[in-house]
Amino acid sequence: MPMQGKLVDRDGALHVLYQTTFDAEPIRRSLYWKVVQSVGNPYGHERPAAGDSVSYSGSGRWAVTSRRAGSVATGDGTAEAAFVEDAPVPPPTARGKELRWYQGRWQKLTAKGWVDAGEGSAKTRATRSHAAKLNGEIAEALAGHATKSDDLRVGQLFDRLGHIYEIVKIGRDKARTVMLARRVRDPFGKEVLIDHRSNPARDLDRDYLKPIDPETAVRRGYPERA
Repeated sequence: MPMQGKLVDRDGALHVLYQTTFDAEPIRRSLYWKVVQSVGNPYGHERPAAGDSVSYSGSGRWAVTSRRAGSVATGDGTAEAAFVEDAPVPPPTARGKELRWYQGRWQKLTAKGWVDAGEGSAKTRATRSHAAKLNGEIAEALAGHATKSDDLRVGQLFDRLGHIYEIVKIGRDKARTVMLARRVRDPFGKEVLIDHRSNPARDLDRDYLKPIDPETAVRRGYPERA
């Protein structure tokens, strides 16, 4: 089945938005390709616009499927996404049911077995008491893993709440600001760095960063460095 997307306006320009979810963890990835060419319907006056649904037809071309409004092109099919964003997929209300993330979607266990359960609201937030409990559990889990700022190096890997980050830059400023990012592969297999964050070296442990060795990271699916 061809990829399905949507035309959206971002930074004043038309983009194709394509979204996919990870099989192994509740993460939704959003990829935005900038539209470089727009072709209207030759039998009318309608042209592609933000809000239209599109279907990938190959070689960088996306056909409008929600109405007869032609197609758009995002290059020749090899162009990188202009923006790549990851966001957690919130779980639905459990109501006493067991939940699991399975092949890109939430499921709940019922008398009939595992069935799709939809998604929760992105606005759901943990209560302060639950947040305090979580922080305590994380602090306990990280005990004994304090990071020594003098030993930091580019390429060093960390586990942050189940996601693997690596140091991509260490600043020469007074605070020795450390830039971290996640290395992932987009749907076309190209490696990209996403979710950049910066910390003063002395504050790394406050961001729940636990050192992890490269072999363990690769076993967990992190792209191996050449």
